Amino acid sequence: MHLPKRKNIADISSAYRSSPPYVVIASTLTMAIIGALAVWRSEPFIFPPLGPTMFLLFAFPLAQEANPRNAIGAHVVGLLAGIIALAVFGLVNVPTDTTDLDWNRLGAILFGLALAIAVLMGLRILHIPGVATALVVAMGLLSEPVDWAFMFVGAVAVVVIAVAMNRLVGIPHPIWRNPPDPGD
Repeated sequence: MHLPKRKNIADISSAYRSSPPYVVIASTLTMAIIGALAVWRSEPFIFPPLGPTMFLLFAFPLAQEANPRNAIGAHVVGLLAGIIALAVFGLVNVPTDTTDLDWNRLGAILFGLALAIAVLMGLRILHIPGVATALVVAMGLLSEPVDWAFMFVGAVAVVVIAVAMNRLVGIPHPIWRNPPDPGD
């Protein structure tokens, strides 16, 4: 049986990688914009998986992991998987105490994780921070339905800002998705 050659971590991007100073500056500026929106509106536009999303979008803009379809799609899948997990375990609108985990919450976390991974793999959406989004929701760290809408807006805003910023400074970045590889 002949297996295709596996790619390694050096293949995370195409031939293009952004310079480290640009990645730091662009990520910080993007977080400042989203953070200012969060402070102004007092809503959770910022959540932990946005950090790795920004890193991918700015450091490896031509990687499959950084195309807008995958970045937005993965956060949507993560949100939905976390919400479904909360509903299955009766935890919608129930805040969590991360220092006192119970069996229902653990069940929601495991179910949300498994569901997010299965759907992402099934849909071939390659953007790992979406799995972390499922955990944020399933853990109840943002437990109100209105919070989930603001998480979605925050994720979309980060992608839009990153694509616009990359293109503005002349860094190539697809508008929606990369062309498919000939081997796919």
